[in-house]
Amino acid sequence: MQAMIIRAIRLPVCPIMYRLQGYILIFRQTIISLPSINFSSPIPLNDTNSTYADSYHLIQLKGGRKLILFHSAIELFAGCDNLLNRLYSLGNDLNTAGGRYYNAALLRNYFVGLSAAF
Repeated sequence: MQAMIIRAIRLPVCPIMYRLQGYILIFRQTIISLPSINFSSPIPLNDTNSTYADSYHLIQLKGGRKLILFHSAIELFAGCDNLLNRLYSLGNDLNTAGGRYYNAALLRNYFVGLSAAF
């Protein structure tokens, strides 16, 4: 009888560990802070698990202020994404031809906005 070697193959594009942690902090019912932390372990990119995307940590910080004007809720906000300035793939493609698995994400970037509810 010959012994069989069984190798566990992980499901592509599914990391072993993925963690997203966010908080909502409200001060005096008008000033809002929304920090979030995102972690992903290495991700297999093909069926044979021969290529992996690197693990990454991301931090986002968003802050804003809510106002009531003329019976309408208005929120002004600004923030920064990828505070640690990490290189990572925003979306991984599965089993691609030519090994093009990655879609590059922006490095540190900033945003501002206005939201209104009538």
